[in-house]
Amino acid sequence: MHSTPGYAEKIKIITLNCWGVFFKPWTVQKDVRIEAIAEMLRKCDCDIIFLQEVWVQNDFEKIKTALSSTHPYSVKFYAQVILLIFKLFPPAILLPKFETDWPAGKSMGYASTVTPAGFRLNLYNTHTHARYKLKHEDDPVEGHRLTQAIELMEFVRASAGSADAIFIAGDLNLEPYTTAIRLLKRSLGLKDAWLDQTARHPVTNLELMEFEGATCERADCPYANKKWTKHYGNGVRLDYVFYRPGVVENGLSSVTIECEHCQVKMSEVPSNPGLFYSDHALVTGEFIIRRHENPVPEENPPVNSEEPLETLLIEADNVIKKQVQMENKKKLIYLVIAPILIVAFLVFGTAVPVCHPAYKFFSSLVLMLAGAGNFALIWGNAIGRPCIMSSLRNAKSIIWNQLAEFINQPKNY
Repeated sequence: MHSTPGYAEKIKIITLNCWGVFFKPWTVQKDVRIEAIAEMLRKCDCDIIFLQEVWVQNDFEKIKTALSSTHPYSVKFYAQVILLIFKLFPPAILLPKFETDWPAGKSMGYASTVTPAGFRLNLYNTHTHARYKLKHEDDPVEGHRLTQAIELMEFVRASAGSADAIFIAGDLNLEPYTTAIRLLKRSLGLKDAWLDQTARHPVTNLELMEFEGATCERADCPYANKKWTKHYGNGVRLDYVFYRPGVVENGLSSVTIECEHCQVKMSEVPSNPGLFYSDHALVTGEFIIRRHENPVPEENPPVNSEEPLETLLIEADNVIKKQVQMENKKKLIYLVIAPILIVAFLVFGTAVPVCHPAYKFFSSLVLMLAGAGNFALIWGNAIGRPCIMSSLRNAKSIIWNQLAEFINQPKNY
């Protein structure tokens, strides 16, 4: 079934990182919050719900059961602890696991569905690797997050043609000014629901919009890291809803999408003062999708989309290059540490006679730690690091394949 020309349909989407970490010291009142989230979602009038960090199977079942009468269809992507929930239309195609360079398997879950009006939607629920350092220049996994974004970019590029419209939503753990977000948006021609909503068009103060759109470490959230809040003013914007038509040729498409209104809200649970749904804000977007008899141009280009693609690709290449250098340095350090641990293992295991119970306990502890450390170092260098380096090289290759349109590709990259 396909929608007929001239027909329009409204779609409402919500995304939320539920902060459903299973380890209690790393979260706050998870069980109470999950129940509150389920109740809030049950009452909302959203058509599609993107959730991240639903770690515990029981929490997924709670949400699924609470929404069974209003949103009967759901998909859980187990590797990424993320899920998609549908109101009136079931998923037609699923890719249950899309794994990038990071060993946890976090990146994206993909599903395709057809709306009641016949629009085919491709949905990409994202949750990339977190940043634990305040400043990007100190972040040891900046290049890995960029790699995840690049591989997401290529998957979307390869699959978008099967849809009338695509939506990429979730916690990307990337601020708007990062190379990864700028490249993702520019390369795919994505619009940002928060920046491109018609309710606030045209954007006259981009800096203020970004400030108001912060979704994590916000000043009005009691769970925020106050150091981050102070550093960034009002927290950081990490959660997004991106969108565009599925097929765009020479700037023309037979389907157009507008975000009429987008809301970013750090919500307190009404029945429990002082308790918030999550440490992330809710992002809600209201969209209207139209099919045209003939392909038409985009009425308004994406906000802040003038940056040359070539510049972004070169910038991304430099970030990947820095990450490769960092990984090679780690490899060297591990190769130095491993022999030291082996010597410690031999000394405490065989060379020194055991003459006291306390020493016996201490030597056994050192043996266990040295053995575990050696295993981790060997496994990391022999298995983990080659996988990571392979993904970095793959991302670099993707960058240069696109750069080849602008400049000659070097012989060795």
